[in-house]
Amino acid sequence: MELLSILEPTFGLVAWQLFMITILLLGVVAIIDIAINKFENNQKMVWLLICFLLPFGGLIYFLNGRKQRIKVL
Repeated sequence: MELLSILEPTFGLVAWQLFMITILLLGVVAIIDIAINKFENNQKMVWLLICFLLPFGGLIYFLNGRKQRIKVL
């Protein structure tokens, strides 16, 4: 019976809320990371727009955008 308790509607609601909070926090951290670091040309503005406009923009930034930062020694 305990295994069936996972299928209750409240579990789905809690899982969905945790997923959405994670995506939101990932986006906020991505925006802060973009604001702090330097990029070439208009890449900073492009990445900010991607993070603001796309639901998974923060995830896209962490997978691809961090490689485009200018390394400061």
